[in-house]
Amino acid sequence: GATVLTVAAREVTANNGIQCRARPGGHPVSKRFVAGIPKTLRITSTEIRDALNEPISTIVEAVKQALEQTPPELSADILDKGIIMTGGSSLLRGLDERLRQETNLPVNVIDDPLTCVARGALKIIENLDAYKPVLLNTGRGRKNR
Repeated sequence: GATVLTVAAREVTANNGIQCRARPGGHPVSKRFVAGIPKTLRITSTEIRDALNEPISTIVEAVKQALEQTPPELSADILDKGIIMTGGSSLLRGLDERLRQETNLPVNVIDDPLTCVARGALKIIENLDAYKPVLLNTGRGRKNR
């Protein structure tokens, strides 16, 4: 079902990413059921790269916009330490290099990017009193009083 497709999609994007080369015959991606009969779909690396091109460009543009809006005191840290990539998108092969080229900043993928955000949130929840002074209260979801 959906779990198989999700795992297959992660495998395809992680293994092919944005710098993949076309291979004859394509890659088995997933199985789908047509009229109750399983069918293996094959797509080429070129098709994967083409399908990922627009979302990758959107990610790159969003990163550039975020950097443009970053306050000077944080910009110094980013210049010094670079961009730290987390989450599933950071597993896309070649995304870190593309961001490095587009931003002229160091880019690093964190260990275990799929769970690092959840683990960090758990640390904050477990130590909420210690983190309260640095947590932002943006007032989202609240009516202005």
